[in-house]
Amino acid sequence: MWMAYPFTAIVLCQDENIPDGWGCLSPHLLDKVKQIFDNRFADSTGDMMRSVRCVNRHWCKWASEAAHTLSSWTRRGMPLEQRIDTIAAKFKNVKSIDLSGCWDVTTDLTLSHLSRLPHLTDLDLHCCYQITNVGLGCCHSLPDLKKLNLEGCGNITSEGLHSLRDLRSLMSLNLMGRGIRDVGLGHLTGLTSLTELDLSGCVMVTDRGLSFLSGLTNIAALDVSFCHVTDEGLQSLAGLVAMTGLHLMGCREITDSGLGHIACLVRLTELDLRCCGRITDDGVKHLVSLTALQVLRLGRCEQLSTDGLRSVGTLVTLRSLQLGGCRRTTDEGLEQLLGLKHLRHLDLTSCVRVTNRGLKCLGRMTCLTCVDVSGCGKVTEDGLRSLKDRRVFFRDYWE
Repeated sequence: MWMAYPFTAIVLCQDENIPDGWGCLSPHLLDKVKQIFDNRFADSTGDMMRSVRCVNRHWCKWASEAAHTLSSWTRRGMPLEQRIDTIAAKFKNVKSIDLSGCWDVTTDLTLSHLSRLPHLTDLDLHCCYQITNVGLGCCHSLPDLKKLNLEGCGNITSEGLHSLRDLRSLMSLNLMGRGIRDVGLGHLTGLTSLTELDLSGCVMVTDRGLSFLSGLTNIAALDVSFCHVTDEGLQSLAGLVAMTGLHLMGCREITDSGLGHIACLVRLTELDLRCCGRITDDGVKHLVSLTALQVLRLGRCEQLSTDGLRSVGTLVTLRSLQLGGCRRTTDEGLEQLLGLKHLRHLDLTSCVRVTNRGLKCLGRMTCLTCVDVSGCGKVTEDGLRSLKDRRVFFRDYWE
């Protein structure tokens, strides 16, 4: 288990001889003690490790080598760059650094000092808006990097992604934001270890950009929400058969044909199609092949009606279904869901045609534990009583 070790906790080792007995316990045994402490008192691990470093040089050395994760940065005292250098000299095995809390002081100069931590596998730069393409060049010196979070780094552009092209170990990359274009994704074609890629909000990414991803066959989770993606782009994803999670929220150009292209992704357990307004019942029929699906979000797919829900009702592994804003959903449509024996969460927000009759139908679904019928103006207290022993969210938006 990695340890969150605050930079404010640097304590000099005591200059003394190592005593016999408990003072020179083997590192392996100390690791076991730390593991037990982590499991029982996770919130106090940092305090424990600070105290350990004060015992003697042997314990201090072990504590330094046991520190794998550095977080909780303070903005007072020595400059951030100097702190990184100090830490690099003391903690040789650091693998994870979280700079998201220092968004206002993390600069390109800060990142240049990360070369002193060559074993980094996890770097979180969430909302470090001062970082530019120049700073991202530090990744050349981090060959073991597996996880990189650049969400909200608005000054990182497509050109900056060129610095990532040789990170063959990279497994998770978050580029959520607005600065990335298609050409930037072309720099990622060699990152064949990628399993997670978040491009949500990259509104300048189009079908051409997705075509560069077709060779990244290990991708399991892909988020292209609000990208300018059409059916052609989804065709580029058809070969990513390892995918278990696909997020297409707000991709308004996707049609029924596009869903036909992803029908072969039979390992999908989560699919987000919210606000894909051109999808109809015919498109949802393509989803019947996704027999492993557990989470399906169809909110604001306003052309979805009873026929579409009949197809959804065949997805017997579903645990969570989001239909909020699907205004054509009726009581008859809800009857099509009775075969979903594992369904636990159902969102019917603003499904204005649903009445008490529909809720009485849902009352027969014994696994259903949470239902949201907010904005369902035809639902009354009588209908809500049909869902006794469930968590029911209800608010009449029209009052």
